[in-house]
Amino acid sequence: MHVLSDKDRPDLDCKLTDADLARILGKVNKVWRMAGVQFHVQPIHRESPFEVEKFDKVRAKALGGSLGLYRMIANPTTRDLPGIHVYYVHELPPNGVYIGQNLCFVKETASLRKVEGGIDEPIPRVTSHEIGHALGLPHRQDRTNLLASGTTGTTFNEAEVKIARATALKNKGVMSIAEAEAKSKAGNGSESESLKKLLKSIDPPASATP
Repeated sequence: MHVLSDKDRPDLDCKLTDADLARILGKVNKVWRMAGVQFHVQPIHRESPFEVEKFDKVRAKALGGSLGLYRMIANPTTRDLPGIHVYYVHELPPNGVYIGQNLCFVKETASLRKVEGGIDEPIPRVTSHEIGHALGLPHRQDRTNLLASGTTGTTFNEAEVKIARATALKNKGVMSIAEAEAKSKAGNGSESESLKKLLKSIDPPASATP
């Protein structure tokens, strides 16, 4: 998780607190439990947007704007670390966007259409939705589906679960539960203790819906 802050750029100046991020992550993991996928954040990156002036100049010349240009404001020092990266800003043209190479942007001002059984807060749902794209899932316009556009839906089907799990395991730093358990038992240092704590926090996967 990356929180971008810049008092001179209200659109990029995100105000989410660590408590907000902990709540968001908890709800994201509740959504993704259905697919047997869980996320661990270490550490939270609080950063200034990178090369904002260059970003503004390039975006001004882009026809209709390009959401892919938001990659420019992600600091490469942390952007290139293993894992899926979610950047929180105050405002974006859409609620969120996946721009490839494991980079997602989500706005803290997101709003959604409510559907039956949907999640109770927009930001965790938008985060979960963009992570879905990072894990290989395209849009599927079923009202209650996680990959439907602009709704509070959070469900998967079996095909989506299979794709997401397979894609997740291709990411550097990702471990299956069996691998994490084996590694936690093999060591006795801080990494081992961290893995044990993480494993205890993982709920068993729920069943996906058709």
